[in-house]
Amino acid sequence: YFIYLDPDTGEINAEGGVIPDGATATKTGKSLTLTGDWLASRFDGAFGGASMTSSIEGYSLTLDGVTNLPCAYGGYSETIANGNAVTLKNSTAVVVAGGVADGGEACNNSVTLNSSTVTGYVYGGCVNEGYATGNTVSLTDSTVTGAALGGYYNGNGAATNIVTGNTLNLGAKNITASGEVMDFETINVLDFNYGLTAQVELPWSLQLATDLTMYSRRGYADHTMNTNEFVWNARLSKRFLHGNLICRSEEHTSE
Repeated sequence: YFIYLDPDTGEINAEGGVIPDGATATKTGKSLTLTGDWLASRFDGAFGGASMTSSIEGYSLTLDGVTNLPCAYGGYSETIANGNAVTLKNSTAVVVAGGVADGGEACNNSVTLNSSTVTGYVYGGCVNEGYATGNTVSLTDSTVTGAALGGYYNGNGAATNIVTGNTLNLGAKNITASGEVMDFETINVLDFNYGLTAQVELPWSLQLATDLTMYSRRGYADHTMNTNEFVWNARLSKRFLHGNLICRSEEHTSE
């Protein structure tokens, strides 16, 4: 079974499957949102919108805290799947795609993973024959065990495939892609920092203040630029004349 929004009726079509206890499926316009554990169901996946005859454009699927659902597509069509989106938040899946079309186009779709895990492949757009361009994949605090592909052409049919103009956005912290990362024309990387600050009052009107900061760079093609720089600052101060005079000693360390 698959669960999706039917463009002909505008309603959720579960193909006769039963949504398990503790899981939900709700719709708003052309958006489908699933929550909960789908282990007890026999669903093979979910699509924001799906059709065997019509184009699917502008649909979205959101998995929020979902587990045990094999595949998640923003849109699926036999012809055109453009401008669709799939978002995973604190969820797991095997295969995720913004848009999938057997023929024609899978363009301008998007995949967003936030604190989620995909144990198989991530596709911005996927076609058997045609075009897979202008798709976007965004990863934040997530893991992709298989490959991450901006656009994918299966190689069936005429050689009209164009897999260009796809974008990969890398968000902050804990991003892992164990397989290939390919078919992205643009990769947007992130420089970020995090740390902590502490201040302690000591005897004899002494005050110790310290801060530790990690400066990180991620997503660069030149791996030597993907660096972590640790900076530690410490300051020891002593107050005199009832606090009207302060003497301070500072130390700075980086590595």
